[in-house]
Amino acid sequence: MKFAYGSYQMGRDRRILQSDFPYHIFNRVNNSEHLYDLTAAFNYFLEHLIEVGEQTNFRPYHFILMGNHYHLIGSTPNSNLSEFMQIFQTQVSKSLNRLTNRKDHFFKNRYGATIINNEKYLFKVISYLYQNPVRANVAQSPFVYPYSTLKIYLSNAWEKYKLYWGPGFENLSLSERLNFLKQLCSSLLDDYESKIISHALRGSIFTFD
Repeated sequence: MKFAYGSYQMGRDRRILQSDFPYHIFNRVNNSEHLYDLTAAFNYFLEHLIEVGEQTNFRPYHFILMGNHYHLIGSTPNSNLSEFMQIFQTQVSKSLNRLTNRKDHFFKNRYGATIINNEKYLFKVISYLYQNPVRANVAQSPFVYPYSTLKIYLSNAWEKYKLYWGPGFENLSLSERLNFLKQLCSSLLDDYESKIISHALRGSIFTFD
């Protein structure tokens, strides 16, 4: 897998800031509370993902919002993950606190982020992300869950929402991209693979060999 080469540095939060590889980003709502209006919350997430992504040159690939957490895959050509996340989560928090009449911290922690440093791992994480609703028994299929970017890709609206297909898709035709994405979403991970990806979010770099 060939990503564009860039720079590495260690941020103040001890996370590795780099521009070579995508990140798998994750966070939970404070106290694991459930969002009562997922439709409004999802729209706020997308709005701020577009806005802050353009502001910081963050490239979003895939996103899903669950009842009390989210997953995001994206890249930072400017090696500025901390900057993007600080602005993104602050803006989301302000919007959702207004929506829910909250005044305390909206997110439980800052965030978890894993560097995706090979293609096999990237494809596993994409499957993991979109299969979240199936594992949580809130949807029978990733294709019917309304709060993810999967529906945006399948409706050919990714340009409207400033999404990027990202690594592994660049050299494919549009029909090949859509078919491959459907294939990834339909490929169920086993429990071991799911646990590895979940555990990896506690660290910085992980890979499937």
